[in-house]
Amino acid sequence: MACEKQDELRRTAMEILKRIDALTEVQIQAMRDRDDEKLMEADKQLEVLFGEKQRTYGALFDHRNEHGC
Repeated sequence: MACEKQDELRRTAMEILKRIDALTEVQIQAMRDRDDEKLMEADKQLEVLFGEKQRTYGALFDHRNEHGC
């Protein structure tokens, strides 16, 4: 039986990972273009996303342990 909460947390984690991937591409292009401003802005956004990812992973793992799914 599928667990809706686990599915929701997994979807959230995957969306965050997609956003991290996209911002990493922005950073790569900024490095190519020598655009330090764009590079640093993307870096700040990545820091926020990494925090979101960690919290989402924590919630997912806690849910699995508590719910047994």
